[in-house]
Amino acid sequence: MTREQAEMIRRSELEFKKATISRNSQSLRALPKLQSLFETDGVPFLAFKGVVQQLAIHKTPFYRPALDLDLLVPRKQFVKAGTCLEKAGMEILLPAALWWDFFLGERHYADKAEGSWSLDLHHRVTQPGLKNPKKPGAFVAQREQMTYGESRFWTLRKDDVPLVIAMNIVKHMGTQKPFAAHAFDLWTWADQ
Repeated sequence: MTREQAEMIRRSELEFKKATISRNSQSLRALPKLQSLFETDGVPFLAFKGVVQQLAIHKTPFYRPALDLDLLVPRKQFVKAGTCLEKAGMEILLPAALWWDFFLGERHYADKAEGSWSLDLHHRVTQPGLKNPKKPGAFVAQREQMTYGESRFWTLRKDDVPLVIAMNIVKHMGTQKPFAAHAFDLWTWADQ
């Protein structure tokens, strides 16, 4: 390898790390604000996947870039939670539709002020065609608090993390998307 190639790799790696820290930090800063917002309006929720999963498994929220922040609410609270987000300045990225809201069980939002981060609000954790957990409401009902720095926020019980990772692996396999990162997370979780 030439010096130029080595330098190019080093610069690419540095840019990747900077982007990961920037993107994931936005999600971490948003979590306490969102928790306060939902608690004020009486909407139980938890953060899962992404930076929260990285904290649970790899003990750092900067292991790899998280595309968005994922929040799970009970199905009966889905509309109310969306209203809370809109009042807080979040903008729906895709129009509400039966496919997204009912079948996929999620809606995508972006922060109008900061624009570069997004949030997926979920009322289910599986995709159409995949088997649902027997008690999907148990995820939020049995949530745990996680601490990062001075922030505390709700997330999955430790025992539920590998189940959600496995569901993501199956989802990605079914849609023919890469799933190696999820498989690695599951292996790392099992090795702890």
